Amino acid sequence: MEQFTSIKEILDKTGKYCGLTQGISMRPIIHSGRDTIVVVKNHDRLKKYDVPVYQLKSGKYVMHRIIEVHDDLYAHIWVALMPIRPLTIFMNRCVCYIENHFLKRNGRD
Repeated sequence: MEQFTSIKEILDKTGKYCGLTQGISMRPIIHSGRDTIVVVKNHDRLKKYDVPVYQLKSGKYVMHRIIEVHDDLYAHIWVALMPIRPLTIFMNRCVCYIENHFLKRNGRD
């Protein structure tokens, strides 16, 4: 029997992966360590209610249900803004920190 090192490798070679799930984000439909999923390599555009599996840079696999599909405009804008997203997240955290630590102390909350 052939040995594989990743889900991606299995999908590339066989087109299908079967395995147990981990985590609680898909409960109550899918239970961690109890339910088996079948992942099939998709060549079409994903649609509402599909459950894609993708791999993070860390190597962890993540699965989420698609609840809404929009035209490509939103995706293009989101990807185009990627270089400045860390800055906007940082600024948002700074504002939240100031609100939580300084404004509450002055009784302005």
